[in-house]
Amino acid sequence: MRKLFLVLFLGFGLATYSQEYSFDSFYEYKSNKNNVIFFFVNSLDSNYFFYGYSNSDGITGYIHDLKKNESHHYNLTNLNDIVTFDYIDSRKYSSYYPFAFNKKIKYEYSSIEIDSSTNKLKIEKFKQSKKRKNLGFYELQYQKNDYIFHDSVLKFYSHGFFDNRDLEFTNNRLPTSITFNRYDNYYGKLTLTKKGKINTTLKINKINYKQ
Repeated sequence: MRKLFLVLFLGFGLATYSQEYSFDSFYEYKSNKNNVIFFFVNSLDSNYFFYGYSNSDGITGYIHDLKKNESHHYNLTNLNDIVTFDYIDSRKYSSYYPFAFNKKIKYEYSSIEIDSSTNKLKIEKFKQSKKRKNLGFYELQYQKNDYIFHDSVLKFYSHGFFDNRDLEFTNNRLPTSITFNRYDNYYGKLTLTKKGKINTTLKINKINYKQ
């Protein structure tokens, strides 16, 4: 993984194709279970991003196109410091955000200033009924920097914790850590280990939709 990302920071291009996605920022996180995940984003376009992870089978990643409701699957290999993105297939979705606005769902947030450059934002989710039910929380820690982490990426990774309403209070800032505890007893923490500016374009010649 380390060699892979040193190469990526140099930027790379593939042969000319018909559909392309450009990225200018790279973020790597390590989970509390020692798993590594990473994101490529375009700071000027929140409609798509690249999400990847490593496992025993290698390195896998997906371009998630939120505007077209489709994803493009890649396998990544690093041979002698040359990174190859092998396009596998694509898949269509009815919607990336299946959880529509529900007036019974409320989000409450609070901010804590740790020091002059660091603060925490805690977002709690509740269901309003006869008895108020806590549906978990996300806690985001931020440090001052000029990197963009679109709310669309946070929504995607939350696996349904957030619905389709705006998350204006995050201001598209890059979290240095993400701690969460959801209603389904799924707990985790991600810690930012790397960030950098890149100049990367992934291009697809012919989209192969998986049935």
